[in-house]
Amino acid sequence: MILHENPAESSWLRENGDTSAGTVAGVMELELHQLDRRYEGLRRREPRREARLLASLSERGQQMPIVVVDEHVVVDGFKRLRALAKLAHDTASVISWPVDECSALLLGRAMRT
Repeated sequence: MILHENPAESSWLRENGDTSAGTVAGVMELELHQLDRRYEGLRRREPRREARLLASLSERGQQMPIVVVDEHVVVDGFKRLRALAKLAHDTASVISWPVDECSALLLGRAMRT
């Protein structure tokens, strides 16, 4: 597992108040194969949005971390993961939420509505 602070995500998290003693809590780089995508089938695929995201990631890199819980179970960021894989990236920036899977899925859903 690769662990290090990602400047882009760190900046976003600092702007949004998620810091801990001057460092970013929970942000890490993980290899794509380490991420458990068991909930990916619950999300709708939107080719146009995914194409825009692919172009953005290609141009600017990953701006927002993938959200995981427990043992790297992805609960938010499936489009980003697919785009990173298409761009042949080996790793993704992720943030781990300190909640159980059910709570994370509900919270993620509430944030999108």
